Amino acid sequence: MQNFAKFLRYLLLLAFTFNLIKAQGYTVSELTATCKSGQVFFTWKNPAASNLQYNLYRCTIPILTALQITPDAFVGYVRDNSAKNIRKSELKNSDFYFVITDGQAALASDRGLYVSTCTAGGNFYYAVTVTDLNTGIEDKTILPGFNALLLFVSESIAKPKPVLQAVTTQPNGDISNEYVVWGDNHSSSQWPAFNNAGSYGYNFTLQEHGVTSGQPLFVQFCDQSPFKKVDASFCSDCNVLQPDDWLPNGENTYWVGYNNSYNMYTPNGQNPIVTSGFVYSFTQARLREILKWARLQSDIDSTRVYMSGKSHNGFGCMITALNNPSAVACIYPVVTPIMYRTKSGNKREHLFCKANSNIPSDVLYPGTTDSILIWD
Repeated sequence: MQNFAKFLRYLLLLAFTFNLIKAQGYTVSELTATCKSGQVFFTWKNPAASNLQYNLYRCTIPILTALQITPDAFVGYVRDNSAKNIRKSELKNSDFYFVITDGQAALASDRGLYVSTCTAGGNFYYAVTVTDLNTGIEDKTILPGFNALLLFVSESIAKPKPVLQAVTTQPNGDISNEYVVWGDNHSSSQWPAFNNAGSYGYNFTLQEHGVTSGQPLFVQFCDQSPFKKVDASFCSDCNVLQPDDWLPNGENTYWVGYNNSYNMYTPNGQNPIVTSGFVYSFTQARLREILKWARLQSDIDSTRVYMSGKSHNGFGCMITALNNPSAVACIYPVVTPIMYRTKSGNKREHLFCKANSNIPSDVLYPGTTDSILIWD
């Protein structure tokens, strides 16, 4: 099987060399896959172009022709620079690329990345195609061994884990552990969907403020940056979790989520104002998993979890505590009395729905199966 794969790669390379294969647009190469902790990490080499979308497809048999690139096989997509930690790069004014395995080097700048949540056990084959967003044309050329895997990926459902990106020690001895957790547009029994598009990596920081183990966990809601160092007056001996609320179009989700028709890559004003659909609490689902993980860390007293936030971050603190009542001991939000509604012309009409509409969310009234309407 391995010899055959090498032979097939050689033939395809010859075809490229003599221009026997003519691509319609762009094609990735060097596609690889690694399955761990309930997720499959795909990497590839990007073409030298921008404004592209990379589409992941899955089949139970090898993907050998464009005829297998169908809507039923579609998994999700990522955009340019999918291996780059864009949020961190913007905040720190330098280029940072994702680490996908603890202790290993970051991905190279020419790599693409897709992290898929395993939704079933079994053996699956994958391919990546490219859509040119300038023209809207998807190049469905399949080159086994280049943009399509020759060998299957053996998958199983499990609880995914955040991946450590960096550890820094401050002059006062505080240790900042920077993590990224991945989710996509699919959910399993162990992991919820984090968005409606595809793979995306979300930053958070766990800071050790003090030296004593078994100390409480303070969750600090502040969507300006998940990397901000904790002020010495914040707490004396504690752990501080700093989650993030940021979309690749530069918006935040008010620590909630967004309408199922919302495109997180499109500038907010270019997303339509909707009067129907469903609001998914993607951000709340991610916070729930990060909180579960943090409470299991050996240095944290899981019975003493406290949350704080100001203004709309105070609202994030409140709604997160309400959605995780057994995990949180106390909250301290600094926020005006909340009537969660927007006004006509506000950007939340694009994110959730029109001001005079009130559509369902996936948050239920306690003790029922009834959806809470978004403005309620």
